Amino acid sequence: MFKKISIGTANFGFQYGHFNDLKIKKKNIFKILEYAETCGIKYLDTAIDYGESQKLIGEYGSKNFLISSKLPRYYKNSMAIDLFVNSHI
Repeated sequence: MFKKISIGTANFGFQYGHFNDLKIKKKNIFKILEYAETCGIKYLDTAIDYGESQKLIGEYGSKNFLISSKLPRYYKNSMAIDLFVNSHI
């Protein structure tokens, strides 16, 4: 039904946003995700920096969602990044 809506999950992991005093409880996160599924919402937006957001999505089960995740900035001289990039060329 809602093919182009993505749920932002920053508040799943820590206090975030305009009011900055809202961190959603685990049981309510699961209710949000369940409701999203029933409405046909498929997209979740998350990031490594969103505290426990990704962990909680995993606990709920992510098989019915398409997830975009922002990665932290990397530095060109990082050995780990160089090894990854060079092994995939």
